Amino acid sequence: MNTDEAVVVLAPVATPSKADLPGLIEAYRKRKLERDIIDVDLEGLREIILPLVEAYGDWKDEQGYARMVAANITISYDAKALDALCKSISDLEAILYPHRRTTAKAAYLQIR
Repeated sequence: MNTDEAVVVLAPVATPSKADLPGLIEAYRKRKLERDIIDVDLEGLREIILPLVEAYGDWKDEQGYARMVAANITISYDAKALDALCKSISDLEAILYPHRRTTAKAAYLQIR
């Protein structure tokens, strides 16, 4: 399988085999490089559009808009450090743990 045939895997024509893996990974890397090049182009366009929106205000059409989003602040805490602190101070644990939120993350494939 060459890299141009990798898209065929998305169609329910055949089940890929272990022998197809190198070609599929190469196709993935090729597409990622293409995406990275497009991302650079998009960033360049953003740099051109930014001062125009700042000068003339929001822009809108049927497909979407361009506008400035106000700066904001995100607050986060080091969960591992707070967990360790709570273990050493039981009163603190009783206060903080009811407010603790955890989120499970699904396993995912990483390709580089």
